[in-house]
Amino acid sequence: ELKYFSYTTKKVRDNGKRNALIMGRKTYFGVPESKRPLPHRLNIVLTRNAAEHSFPPEVLVCSSLEEALHKLETTKHGENIENVWIAGGSSVYKEAMESNRCHRVYLTEIRKDFECDAFFPTIPSSFALVANDPDIPPIL
Repeated sequence: ELKYFSYTTKKVRDNGKRNALIMGRKTYFGVPESKRPLPHRLNIVLTRNAAEHSFPPEVLVCSSLEEALHKLETTKHGENIENVWIAGGSSVYKEAMESNRCHRVYLTEIRKDFECDAFFPTIPSSFALVANDPDIPPIL
C-alpha cells in the first residue's frame, strides 16, 4: 500500500513539476519523523492551530482545504504543481469529496479486518466506479 501511495502521489508527466499532497495535522504527524515531509511533493498540512505545532519551512500550513487550494491557484506555491492529492484524514477526505474540484478517488481495498478508530467517509454517489486506471500499474 505504501509503495502504491508513493508511486501515485509522486508520478508526474512533466519532469519540471511535482505534485501537492494535502493532509490533516494528525496524518502529517502520523508519518515517522525521519520521513517528514514526504519527499518529492509539496506537503500541505491543514490545521486550525498552526502556532501550537512546529513545521519545517518547506511545508505549507493552511487552516482549510479551501485556503490550500486558493494558495495553489494564486501564489508561487502552485506554479510547478501538476496534481493535487488528498492524503487524509477522514474529515479532509470528506471535505475534498464534497468539493466540486474533486473528480477522482483512488481507493485501495484491503481485505482484512483491523481494530481501528479511523474510517474513510462514505463516497458520494456522484462518483462512478472505474476498475482500472491506465496511469496506475495493476501490480506494484
